[in-house]
Amino acid sequence: MPDPCHAHFFLVLAVACFLLGCASPVAPGSDERLNGLREIPEDLLLDLGIAVFEASPPVLDDDESAFRNAEVLRAERNYLPYVVGKHLQASDKWGAVRILTRPSTAMDLTVTGS
Repeated sequence: MPDPCHAHFFLVLAVACFLLGCASPVAPGSDERLNGLREIPEDLLLDLGIAVFEASPPVLDDDESAFRNAEVLRAERNYLPYVVGKHLQASDKWGAVRILTRPSTAMDLTVTGS
């Protein structure tokens, strides 16, 4: 049975790829229509908050080969939102992209994960 930590990592990775794909307004073969397109005004861009990922509860099983280090898992929970945020910010299709330690109503959109 796969390790739940690995399953969560791949789920987060899939969501990040989906968000990165959604950030691009260019459909395949439509580059010629976008040549005259201006940049989106900054006041129309959505502000995006990425919450520090929640820790999934520890799974107690007999698999001693699974790597479970609390410090490494904490670092991953903090680092993955940072990586996703950097990629989304680099796309220039979002307003402010911030990593949140707790939920905030100041953001137009909040991404969460575990």
